[in-house]
Amino acid sequence: MPLSDLTDWVSIGVDLVVGLIIGGVLAYFIPKRLNDSRSLKDFYISEIRDVKVEFNELCKQISIGKMNAVVMKETFKQLSIRLNDIQYSVNNHLKLDLNIVSFIESTQGFITSADEINEQYESEYLILASATKRELVERQELFNRNVLSAIARINDVD
Repeated sequence: MPLSDLTDWVSIGVDLVVGLIIGGVLAYFIPKRLNDSRSLKDFYISEIRDVKVEFNELCKQISIGKMNAVVMKETFKQLSIRLNDIQYSVNNHLKLDLNIVSFIESTQGFITSADEINEQYESEYLILASATKRELVERQELFNRNVLSAIARINDVD
């Protein structure tokens, strides 16, 4: 067997081995990385959606007069803590700069400083004035828009 035939066969063998290794790496590691990234994004999105649902339910209960001041303040505080933890993790792991917790904190500050809250603090249920309800709905809409924007930004991360 001439030397050139042997080098051709060795070259083909090396090409096959290298091709298999590269193919294996691409077939295993790339999809795994993409899947892990998608799972993390889905987790964050789910957590943010849960907070959104809870926030909207809180606003509804306040608006229809089914909440007292103590429970309201505690619920706002718990939502802020939860969303702050989620936001910190999203910003840290996905290298984003989300700031949606400020909308909950702003709404909490608005509602807890409303005259109705101070006047009815010891009441079983809070009854809000129409103007306060309108402002609460506007803040709720702003929060919801920013949550949707945050979810879109999370999805856009590579």
